[in-house]
Amino acid sequence: MTTKAREFNRALYLTGVMLLISADAQAGLTGQLEATLESNNSQFDSESSLEERLDLFYQNVDDGLSANLSLVMAQQSGNDEAELYQLYLQQDMNDSADQISLGRFFRADTLGYYSLDGVQYRHRADKLIMSLYAGVPGRIEAFRSIDADTLYGVNLQTLPVYIIDYEMDANLGWQRLEQDSHEQRYHFGWRANSDNETNRPLPAAVSMSASYVEESSQWEAVQIKTRWDLEEDDTLRIDYETYEPASNELSFRDQFYSLYARGNQTQFKAAYQFDYDYQQTWSMAARRVNREYGGSGYAGVLAVEQRSSKGLLFAVKAEQLKLQSERVASLFLDVDKTLGPSVRGGVSGVIQQQQKQLVGDNRSLGIELYLEHMVSVNALPSDLHFNFTASHIWNSRLEDEYRMLLSLGYSFGGAKQGMLQ
Repeated sequence: MTTKAREFNRALYLTGVMLLISADAQAGLTGQLEATLESNNSQFDSESSLEERLDLFYQNVDDGLSANLSLVMAQQSGNDEAELYQLYLQQDMNDSADQISLGRFFRADTLGYYSLDGVQYRHRADKLIMSLYAGVPGRIEAFRSIDADTLYGVNLQTLPVYIIDYEMDANLGWQRLEQDSHEQRYHFGWRANSDNETNRPLPAAVSMSASYVEESSQWEAVQIKTRWDLEEDDTLRIDYETYEPASNELSFRDQFYSLYARGNQTQFKAAYQFDYDYQQTWSMAARRVNREYGGSGYAGVLAVEQRSSKGLLFAVKAEQLKLQSERVASLFLDVDKTLGPSVRGGVSGVIQQQQKQLVGDNRSLGIELYLEHMVSVNALPSDLHFNFTASHIWNSRLEDEYRMLLSLGYSFGGAKQGMLQ
């Protein structure tokens, strides 16, 4: 990022903070300011970072005008960065039948999650929504980036219709990416849901989606998902998908989940869930995964969840994995408790034994604690929120890992924590 771009983003940040401070006098303005301090050694080297995020959203219902500003300032290892995530104007016309957006805004489709510097037009008819967009795609931190100078496309989406006791909708789209060469993609999706118990031999829900790349003659991001409501308390799900993980950041659970890997992969999964009563749920699942990197294998899972009327959730999950010559056995424990009207906390733990070709026999013990607290400011449409997370992983043959995160935020006007418009 150039010095001028960094200074421009900082100026936007300060302007947004001033608007935030005077927000009570600004009709139609909502937003959030959040600061997060993190310390970890996930890259085998201890490091700390401070990130400040600002989200502002303005809406004038009478004029059909809205605007959004989202940007982040980060300090890490002596480096300062200021990243503009969103800055756009949006105008509704013809009783919201037409809408045009101009600037930098988020998009999510079969390409992943990214920002687009450009324009988007949407038209809503009685049974169809048409969207046209064009611009320069950009990377969002921690998500897989798009390698292209220009992106444009069109998408058609039907509004829900009822056919033979099923509520159905569909979408069809086309995209073109250009850089040194070009790439054209076609994607489609279809969903059907039914609440009619007479359809029990048939799936209660079905969804299908896929993307086809013309130049390589390959199908990508294929998903076929089904749900059968066998009895009132029994549910069976059978899914098939091909995908590439969009995010590079791993959660506490993902760090122990050996079927997680980057690169293209195909997964077939069958899962059964039984509600013993309104407080206890049992489930089991089996999956087969073929991966581009890191080998392929099988996984089996058995889990139980117990809820109480006092806001306590207790969950246990046992998992067995076999990845070619590697084996992993894990036992997960999660406890979540609502401590009050605005306080929630919990603890997660895991015991795992790994047999891997490069590492050998490694035993791990991990624990994570978290606390969330929300404080409403009297006489003001605003909230203060506080989040704390701490985790530590002890390994027998690898370096131990730790992570601590402290977040403090202020939101007003009904804005939600971590909102993305």
